[in-house]
Amino acid sequence: MSKFSKRSRSVKKYNSGKTKGKIAEDIACQYLESKGYKIIKRNFRTRYGEIDIIVLSPSNVLCFVEVKSAEKNLSLPEESINQRKISKILKNAEIFISQNKEFSQLEMRFDVITIKDGKISHIENAFSESDL
Repeated sequence: MSKFSKRSRSVKKYNSGKTKGKIAEDIACQYLESKGYKIIKRNFRTRYGEIDIIVLSPSNVLCFVEVKSAEKNLSLPEESINQRKISKILKNAEIFISQNKEFSQLEMRFDVITIKDGKISHIENAFSESDL
């Protein structure tokens, strides 16, 4: 077996994870739109990481949404959101607001959407700065 065989398998596994993540985010966007949310931005990236989805709720609240998915028999998707991840999301939200001043006066919240076994769960106010 050549050294390239191992590499191509790891790239395939990586791409598979990226594809699953994109599918989960697509499902989450469809769910949010069906509930009256307006998609503002997907995959907002900074040097600190990424916010999966930024939406405006029907009640005009700016929501930063982390999407997590898991396959059967794995731990709960939301368990993978630790303090480090929360810190990165909060920093990214701060950067988003500084770059998009039109949203600076809105109330904000941080939500998590989990997708497991084909079921969607939307956890509003899943975390805040006080969770750090």
